Amino acid sequence: MDGVKRGKNDAADAEAICEAMSRPGMRFVPIKSAEQQATLSLHKTRELLIKQRTMSVNALRGHLSEFGMIAAKGIGRVDELLDLAQSDTTLPNAARTSVKVLAQALEGLDKAIDDLENEITSAHKQNATTQLLHEVPGIGKIIASAIAASVPDPNVLKSGRDFAAWLGLTPRQNSTGCKQTLGAKETCWSWGDLTAERDVQAQRRVARLGRWAARSRRGSLRWRWPTSLPGSSGR
Repeated sequence: MDGVKRGKNDAADAEAICEAMSRPGMRFVPIKSAEQQATLSLHKTRELLIKQRTMSVNALRGHLSEFGMIAAKGIGRVDELLDLAQSDTTLPNAARTSVKVLAQALEGLDKAIDDLENEITSAHKQNATTQLLHEVPGIGKIIASAIAASVPDPNVLKSGRDFAAWLGLTPRQNSTGCKQTLGAKETCWSWGDLTAERDVQAQRRVARLGRWAARSRRGSLRWRWPTSLPGSSGR
């Protein structure tokens, strides 16, 4: 026999869990508090409503494009599209009814998203951890609140590199044989605006500032006046 346990069932899963629990190097996920779970529910509900709003906007654009009504991309241009539909007298009544239903749905979704964001902001004001995270460039109130709610104990992550890997910001592997080459970051995880490229660049700037501050505290970063201009002989 090859010694490989085959067949996935509840008994095999329970045995694997018990075996993993006995490993000395096993790391465990800390339990979230009730407040953290409640904050995460706000974020998940907001994310769901944003998806529904995007679906409604896409449906509205698709319906009106059949009648030659097109507006520029962006959630802020939906009002222009609705104005075009309202001012067009040739639009059939059936299409006008569907546009009205979608417009009412978008209005309700916008209000619900605003209410959730206000609730998240209110919880942010009462949390010292999120206020510290908010001071980091590139991290807003929404992202700071989501980080504090998703990471109950940051001490389980040894470094910022481990935290980036937990987020999914892992370097692309271009390795062959014994030669390891790490490329640009790969984003494998979705968390609102955190996955945007500008936030990744902001985090890199913060990391560079942190290294510069550490060097300055150690005294290894000193200003030296140039003794010669570039390209000159130094005389």
